[in-house]
Amino acid sequence: MTQAVLFMAIVPFALAMVLGLALFGGRLKPDTRVKVERAMAAVFYPLITLYWLWRSATFAGEGATVAALAMIVVAGMFGWMGLQAVRSGRLAPFASRPR
Repeated sequence: MTQAVLFMAIVPFALAMVLGLALFGGRLKPDTRVKVERAMAAVFYPLITLYWLWRSATFAGEGATVAALAMIVVAGMFGWMGLQAVRSGRLAPFASRPR
């Protein structure tokens, strides 16, 4: 129960950080923006990955093996994107950056 409440408090905060960066990020210096995006990626992507792993565990507990495996695949995709985001310093690592 405590983990669910904590998760429900952290996810809206992380989404608010992403929205704030989207709205006000254009005013930041490029090197500061990279640092902020890297820090946000280090918070946001693990939360999403843990959510899908949590869903996988729920499905596995209910006996839905195929759904549990699908959730593990989705969690792996978000984990990979998070790793790429932290490495590149971009919150959306596969999006093109305007020049």
